[in-house]
Amino acid sequence: MRAFIGIDIPEDIKDAILKASEDFAGSGITLVKRDALHITIRFLGEIQESKTELLCNIIKSVKPGPFGISVSGIGTFGGRQPHVVYLKIGAGNSEISSIYNSISGKLGEAGLLIEEGRAYVPHVTIARVKRGADTRKLNETLDRYVTIDFGSFGNPLIFLKKGVLTGDGPVYTTLFSRSL
Repeated sequence: MRAFIGIDIPEDIKDAILKASEDFAGSGITLVKRDALHITIRFLGEIQESKTELLCNIIKSVKPGPFGISVSGIGTFGGRQPHVVYLKIGAGNSEISSIYNSISGKLGEAGLLIEEGRAYVPHVTIARVKRGADTRKLNETLDRYVTIDFGSFGNPLIFLKKGVLTGDGPVYTTLFSRSL
């Protein structure tokens, strides 16, 4: 199964994100659907379903203490030719990075670590940009959202989900979740 560990986003913040992401709609830009909005902690790739219990135990072992998360500002991966548009994490960034490091260490000990090839940046992906997209319009829209605040939340929910890729985008099923 194709799986990942992430943090869920409350519905009111998803509403605000979806409303703003409409401004990014256009030729060559695919918006992320509501049920796919989340903060990824670790992408696991293809793993055996028999590893589900082990992964749940790894998630259960994370104990960061109470913290809040704010979603504000916007960024891109890919430099001058962006391929991903994302929302930044303000408050909670260091706690999420700590959770990432803890889970990565435990995944490494279990032989399940996938190297990602770049530094971890807590974020919420809102759009994917295909080659040939109108980057001039995209950059103008990005400039309008540099300081936007989508809200804050506490008691984040961490989860393990499996995803099935379809022609209409990924379909996710929650295998395990708990409050942090």
